[in-house]
Amino acid sequence: MPDEELHGLNALYRLYRCREGWVFLGCLFQDEWETFCRTVQRGELLADPRFSTREARQANDEALIAEISAILAGRTAAEWEELLIKADIGCVRADEALEGEFYADHPHARANALSVEVEHPYVGKYLRYGGLVELSLTPGLYRTSIQIGQHTKPLLREIGYDDQEIEDFGTRGIVQWADPSVGGEP
Repeated sequence: MPDEELHGLNALYRLYRCREGWVFLGCLFQDEWETFCRTVQRGELLADPRFSTREARQANDEALIAEISAILAGRTAAEWEELLIKADIGCVRADEALEGEFYADHPHARANALSVEVEHPYVGKYLRYGGLVELSLTPGLYRTSIQIGQHTKPLLREIGYDDQEIEDFGTRGIVQWADPSVGGEP
């Protein structure tokens, strides 16, 4: 489970505040942990029994978060990203844009179709989230959103109600349907 601040799942898979900005650190395996410690010049952490094994790190997660937080606060997010990526440690700057701006405007998001344009018959064109994963034999299908109640009348007809009964349900507040002024079925 993520922590209360939703920064991540554990000390080695989470967001960290840097001197300037934020990074997401992904350091999941023992060899990555050892490389991380050497790269940040904190080799003594490898000998610390609280952090020497995966199990020990899990048992002492809060203490490890404190150690790594202090380390990463010493440089900017851009500096950590550059240094740790060169060492083959998963680290990415995570503060370049707000989520909506990232999905709409960031070159990475555009290049990987994380936002796709769809056209709603009544609202027009807009961007919506694309797929995080694309499969070669089953590509993503991205459609526009539906209106609340858009399918109420057709579904009620399908299960046997006639138009008069459906109108009565609507009048009595039992069901609702899409607003016809924005394209819902009348």
